[in-house]
Amino acid sequence: MNIKPLVGFDNIKFGFTREKVKEILGKASTTEKVDFPDGSSTDSWIYEKLNIELNFDSDEKFRLSRITFHSKNAELDGICIIGKNEEELVKHFPQVYLDEDLGESGNNYEYLEKEISFWVMDGVVKNFTLFVPFDEAGNTILWPK
Repeated sequence: MNIKPLVGFDNIKFGFTREKVKEILGKASTTEKVDFPDGSSTDSWIYEKLNIELNFDSDEKFRLSRITFHSKNAELDGICIIGKNEEELVKHFPQVYLDEDLGESGNNYEYLEKEISFWVMDGVVKNFTLFVPFDEAGNTILWPK
C-alpha cells in the first residue's frame, strides 16, 4: 500500500466520492452512518481485508476526507509504524508531538505538516489517520489534483 500524506493511498485520493471509491475498491465490508448534534454526519466505510476505514463527511458533500490505517503492514515514509512504541514513533517522526494524553484511554500524537494523527494505547501505536489538508488559514480544503 503506497500511503501519500495530504493525497491518499494507492489510487485513492482525498475528495473522491463514495461512488468513485466503490468503483476502485469494491463494496466495503461494513458501513456506518454517524449523525452529529449539529446536523452533520459522516459515512464510515471499513475494508477489513485492507485494514482501513474511509470517512465521507456531509460537510464536504460526502467526499473522502479521512483515512485510518490499522494494518501493521501500512508503511508511512517506508516505515511500518503500527505496533511500534511511542519512543519509536517519535524517533522515526521527530515532528510529531503529543496533542492529547487521555490517560488509560490512550494518547493522540499529531504530525501537523502532513495532517496525520497517531493513536497510541498502552504505549503502542494502534492506528494512524490521514486528514485532508486545508489552506494556511484553515478555511479552504486543498483537494489533491
